[in-house]
Amino acid sequence: MSEFAKSIIDKIKKAHLKPIPKWVFLLRRSVVWGSFGLSVLFGSMAVSIILFQIKDMDYEVYREMGSSLTGFVLLALPYFWLVLLIGFLALAYYHLRHTKSGYRHNVFAIIGLSLVVSVLLGASLYATGISENLEKVFRRIPNYERLHFGKRMLWNNPEQGFLAGTIIHMGDGRIILLRDLEQGSWRVDIEKAKMRREFEMERGVRVRLTGTATGDYEFKAFNIAPWLRPMNPPPIFRRMELQK
Repeated sequence: MSEFAKSIIDKIKKAHLKPIPKWVFLLRRSVVWGSFGLSVLFGSMAVSIILFQIKDMDYEVYREMGSSLTGFVLLALPYFWLVLLIGFLALAYYHLRHTKSGYRHNVFAIIGLSLVVSVLLGASLYATGISENLEKVFRRIPNYERLHFGKRMLWNNPEQGFLAGTIIHMGDGRIILLRDLEQGSWRVDIEKAKMRREFEMERGVRVRLTGTATGDYEFKAFNIAPWLRPMNPPPIFRRMELQK
């Protein structure tokens, strides 16, 4: 044995170093790949909800805003979920770079792969209706809707003809009392308003209205729709029904 080898052995003995078991390396690898998989999975959930919320945009009112479709979309995009998607992509990149051969891959290739997988899985979740169920669960979280500031900005603008809130009194069917998104109380004339969608108007129901402000906390409604679109059958199932 060479002097160099002996010196190395002596240092190992003095430092009381022991070889790391193989199972530790396997566990670390499993954790890294598992974390990468979870990041992509959560990214796909974000994609599916983004698709659902884009479908849920109030496209029928953008012309009433006097805005372009591009400007309307930029206002109403679900930025909260877009930020989460970027965060999950960054986590996926971080975890993949820490795999055995991750350092060999280009950063754009890793992010691109993560994005493609997330989009494909997210589109599948949307097509099968899972994204709608996820959104239904998230809606139960307190203050979740406050994160969608674009939609709140759009419908908390009575001077421009957009008002939303919760019905607190139905009155005689011609006048309702509405508590808006900022807890202000409005007297709303709905006598000649049209229902954009069929739904039950009653106390406690959240609605969105287009019309005109007629005074301090007074509003004349031209159109009424539920605040949240009803949960429809998944797109894939609707296509199956049409084929019957």
